[in-house]
Amino acid sequence: MNQSFQKELQERMEEWKQIKQQDEDDLKHKYDFETKQQIETLKRKSKQERDDEIELVISNLEEEMTKTQKETERNFQQQLSAIQQAAKSWENKHQFVLNSKAELEEKLVTLKAQLDNLSLEKVSQEAHLTSAVR
Repeated sequence: MNQSFQKELQERMEEWKQIKQQDEDDLKHKYDFETKQQIETLKRKSKQERDDEIELVISNLEEEMTKTQKETERNFQQQLSAIQQAAKSWENKHQFVLNSKAELEEKLVTLKAQLDNLSLEKVSQEAHLTSAVR
């Protein structure tokens, strides 16, 4: 009986050993699977964080470029406005000079006419004096 008990005991121990081994294999498989899932999740999170950071950098660069472009455009508009004002000022001065020239030419014609009249009067007076003296 002892031998049969020992045999039974050994069979049970073998069976438990196999069950234990199966449980350990199952746990290891489960652990490996979960670890792989965690690694994949971390990879996805890391990739997403990197992509988000890249998007943020690109967005900041685009915003900075837009600010720079707007500032450049504003500076250009200010310079253009200053040039246009200077051109308008020169145009006004040029028009004033042309108007003054026209007025002076009219006065010159009038003065020449007056001078011619005075010269004619002087000649006439001299002629009158000369004839009166004779």
